[in-house]
Amino acid sequence: MNICLITNSHPSNDIRLYYKIAKSLAKIGDTYLMASHGVSQMDTNPYQIVVSTESQWFALYKLYHKALKLKPAIVICVEPLTLFVGLALKRKCQSRLVFDVHEFFADAFAERVPALFRYPAYLAYLGAERWLQSKADYTIAVNELILRQLSPSGIKANMLSLPNYPVKNVWDDICEIPSSIHPIYRMNFDLIYIGGLT
Repeated sequence: MNICLITNSHPSNDIRLYYKIAKSLAKIGDTYLMASHGVSQMDTNPYQIVVSTESQWFALYKLYHKALKLKPAIVICVEPLTLFVGLALKRKCQSRLVFDVHEFFADAFAERVPALFRYPAYLAYLGAERWLQSKADYTIAVNELILRQLSPSGIKANMLSLPNYPVKNVWDDICEIPSSIHPIYRMNFDLIYIGGLT
């Protein structure tokens, strides 16, 4: 069984996507983490496929064609934009489509808009995201607040909250440790905060 994990903003060696999701899914099938940048690796499962392009929209086109060749049974989309790729694969290959939501996308989008238009931009983005999410077979979110935002009528049977906890000993595998965190990974911590301060 082929499983495609598709992202157009995270690198293919992202800790959450590669070390948590892709490595877990590799236990049940051939897993392909497809991204627009990062590390390309086709030697061991989970495989990492990188499509190089400057444009996010052209990346979606390339991600779709790479995934189409694999004829995936399951497609996991990480951003709302990648759901367009997932929907096309669902139609063409009869793949099961999973939306993995790890951010409040509508809020983040609205923050970039001038204050006067912020709320209408938020509503427009949230409406589009809800529509795209309704086309997915299953939705996984990192917390219940995201699920409630996507489904105001209540969390449905095809939705699951799966908290994003850190993976213990994530660097124990043989892998290339990013130079920016090389000094950190040997330290012992009593508390680790993961997230933003906005």
